[in-house]
Amino acid sequence: IMNFKKDPFDSSFEICEEIGKGHFAVVKRCVNKITGNAFAGKFIRKKRVCRGVPIEDIEREIETLSRMEHPGIIKFHDVYDTGQSVVLLLELVTGGELYEFVSQHKHLTEEQSVHIIRQIIEAVAHMHSQNIAHLDLKPENVLLVENCEMPTIKVIDFGLSHRLDSVAEVKAMFGTPEFIAPEVVNFERLTLATDMWAVGVIAYILLSGASPFLGDTVQETYANVSSASYKFDNSYFENVSDLAKDFITRLLQKDPKKRDSVFDCLGHPWLHHKDLFQSLRKILLSINDSASESLAFRLNVMASFTNVNIVQKCLQSFARFRNKNFSRIHRDVSFLFVKANQTNDLRKHIPGTKTDIRKKNAFVMTSDGKITTTALIATVGTTKAIQQYLNYANEETQIYKQNSCRKFLFKPNHAVDNHTFINFCNSIKNTNGETGLHLAAAMGQVEMARLLLMCGANVALADAEGDTALIHAARHASISILVMLIKAGACISVQNQEGDTALHVAAAWGELEVIKILVENGALLHIPNHIGQLPLHVAISRRHSNVALYLLNSGTDFDLHDSDGNAPIHLAVREGMLTVVQALIAMGSNVDTANNQGLCPIHIASRLGHTDIVRCLCLAGCNTEIKNSDGIKAEITALKYGFNDISDLLNKIRSNYTRDLYIRQLVPNCQQLPRFNVQIFGHSGVGKSTLLETMRTGYFSGFFKRTKSNHFNNHYSPLLNTLFCSIGLLPTENFKVSNKSNFIFIAHPNSPSRTHIELDTTSRQNSLNFDLYNHQSTRGIDIQQVWISGLGYVTLWDFSGQDTYFSFYHHMITTSANHAILLLVFNLNDSPTIQYKQCCFWLSFLQARIPPIEPIGNCGKTSNMPRVILVGTHADVVRAPRLSNGDFNSPQAIALTKKLRMAFSTYFDIHPTPIVVDAHVPNSYGTKFLKTTISDIKNAMWQGSRQMTGFCEAIVSWLPTLRKSAESVPVMTWEAFVDEARAQVNPLASSDHFQMLFTQLEQMGEVNI
Repeated sequence: IMNFKKDPFDSSFEICEEIGKGHFAVVKRCVNKITGNAFAGKFIRKKRVCRGVPIEDIEREIETLSRMEHPGIIKFHDVYDTGQSVVLLLELVTGGELYEFVSQHKHLTEEQSVHIIRQIIEAVAHMHSQNIAHLDLKPENVLLVENCEMPTIKVIDFGLSHRLDSVAEVKAMFGTPEFIAPEVVNFERLTLATDMWAVGVIAYILLSGASPFLGDTVQETYANVSSASYKFDNSYFENVSDLAKDFITRLLQKDPKKRDSVFDCLGHPWLHHKDLFQSLRKILLSINDSASESLAFRLNVMASFTNVNIVQKCLQSFARFRNKNFSRIHRDVSFLFVKANQTNDLRKHIPGTKTDIRKKNAFVMTSDGKITTTALIATVGTTKAIQQYLNYANEETQIYKQNSCRKFLFKPNHAVDNHTFINFCNSIKNTNGETGLHLAAAMGQVEMARLLLMCGANVALADAEGDTALIHAARHASISILVMLIKAGACISVQNQEGDTALHVAAAWGELEVIKILVENGALLHIPNHIGQLPLHVAISRRHSNVALYLLNSGTDFDLHDSDGNAPIHLAVREGMLTVVQALIAMGSNVDTANNQGLCPIHIASRLGHTDIVRCLCLAGCNTEIKNSDGIKAEITALKYGFNDISDLLNKIRSNYTRDLYIRQLVPNCQQLPRFNVQIFGHSGVGKSTLLETMRTGYFSGFFKRTKSNHFNNHYSPLLNTLFCSIGLLPTENFKVSNKSNFIFIAHPNSPSRTHIELDTTSRQNSLNFDLYNHQSTRGIDIQQVWISGLGYVTLWDFSGQDTYFSFYHHMITTSANHAILLLVFNLNDSPTIQYKQCCFWLSFLQARIPPIEPIGNCGKTSNMPRVILVGTHADVVRAPRLSNGDFNSPQAIALTKKLRMAFSTYFDIHPTPIVVDAHVPNSYGTKFLKTTISDIKNAMWQGSRQMTGFCEAIVSWLPTLRKSAESVPVMTWEAFVDEARAQVNPLASSDHFQMLFTQLEQMGEVNI
């Protein structure tokens, strides 16, 4: 429990000027009256009915701040509760926001950007070390301690932060559109990588002064973020280094799993750029000014050493990623340093540079054959440049004495023909048997590899382990070099001493792009290595699901056993790779084959506790009674290792008849869903409930329906002293049940006043009082499952127009509105201005609560655009003219519809024809036309939708029993419902079956998730 101080805040602190403001919080400078210490007081308004921040969110922010002890994060001091608001006393920082700092400079230099981004990442690293995600990183939430060229920063505003773990799944739709990650827009699970996306956006803004995803509208911004579409515009990034672009690119990956983590970023060479520039300045200062003939030459020297240092830093990062053991700089080295430009100038103007080069050890290969952190061949030069520098190094230094390549080094100006140089490139190897081409391929040096290939380097040479340059390129994912080697005629399927091809190596490292290139160029998929494994076996053993699935789709053999007798399905089951197991089964893999230990896939899954895989194997028809080499069945194996759920599952399906019955339940039949959803919205008094009652009225009963009273009430109808919200399906004595539905409504205290959100110009009176049924305004959400002539079975959702209930509508709208037809009702008796503003309010209200679903098409239109029908009521009151067919005609309603379609065309599929009705006449033409329109839209929605399954029918039949027996209903967790359904209905239903089931149940209005 969070302890808030209850002392009067203004008696201890002097509240001074305002220094910041948010949606529900104001930051003011506060001075302690006793000590004189100044703080930043964050006054957060507590939520009462609709406005403010829930107390649990405030407590979460305070708890997060109290955990943060880092110089790059704002320091939390104390908290006070004033009744109306909570005051957080924070460290006072006066340097301004990073946003203002960037605005003043238009964009920052690369050194400034590195300085700031490094501090942000260090602060984020502290958060992520405690599994805390900030989720609202942006320049406005980064403060400067002092406004100077190289400022110190503080990260602030932890109001949206969450503690993430592997158990609780966090999904949310919040944050600033420019900085939110694709998983936020797509309403997917949030991870720590969500913060890293924001860091990438901030780095882009600092370097360019432009926002990478900002569109003309919020929807366009969301579309750009969701597709991760951005580019490095030359007008902004002309003078930005490739390292900076690489840093940003690694962060702005759509897939969170592919983004660099905060610890990967800390090792990125771009963040060491500052150290790089400092070391370069020292080198330049050591050069004798008299030896420099021009400023251009000095700049060329600096550029040369910049390239050397950058490659050094890249290689150090490469070492961490590739898990290689790199040694430190060695004094006794053989030297192969290929300089790109101005090598003659280096020799002519800087005779003392040889000492600097040896100290830098820019690109070396040790005499014992090891690859050091600087073992690299870096060049953009020519054969002549190589010869010149080798000659210079031979004359000026003695570092070639121990190397066998000395016979290829010549005196200055000695001519070397191309044939001799080619022999030099192909014959000089280190003790591992690696040539320059091997090293260039391993280190990703594209230009050096291109030069060597142009000079005729032998692509078939293998090192001491039998690896060719192609295998090195595949291992290290050097895509460009791999393509060059293939074009140069390198054998794609050559094997090394262990029988591995380049395909095996790429599969072991999970390099999908490399594998695609190799397969497209004819790599053989069926070559086993020395232990009988195909690339498919290797990919599964290393848990690279994407690679395994690609190889399966490419036609690899999926039933070949390795030396241990394991087929790919054995390995996939052992590693718990459900998607790969499903793919293997779909392709016809044998599910009852045994390995050398006598274990079938069902035994392995039961032993390791892979329940979903056991379920998948049973659906595929595996023999559950088969015994292993010790004569033990899978059911007993599961009991032995403590997996009682698997044992119970296998026991339930022991009978073949029972298992076949469960399997047939999961197969779609030819039936459509029996019900669909219709949701109705509108302000209080427009006639929503009466319209629904009229739609329910049959043909004959419509003759006996009384007409409305002409009495109008100019005052509010009295509100009942309870507020009802449907959140479940179980009638119990502890909850009040609406007499119109079978759904549960939980009682809450009512608001003491009626206020409207957003719209101050709307009528604050109930327009109608329906005397016939003595209707009050609808309370909460009234849900009815009814049969309507012309439509069939329908689930009707009547959303109250009272603003008291608006705060919880998102719980019901977010998912259910995607599968519903929306009726937006307005009163023709209101003025056109009020009608338009009311409709705009509800459409904006719905837009903010229905998340977009990919793919997002032209103009930001989503694949789940809600279908809306506009219904105008009180046509008889306004004396609307009638057409020849008896239908009401309202030019005012037609104009309103056109105006709304223009304003919301990218968000809603609004029916072009408004329905104008007298809500009290059941058999009128308008009521029939409304039913016909709903029916047409329903048929269009159901085209291509999934058909009914026996499993869904069984669940619908079982739900009434669940409502009576389950103690936790009306609210159940996903996991509890799944477990109960498997226990009572079908134990073989997989997660995919339940995903489809929940979609169908939502479409029928049985559940809301």
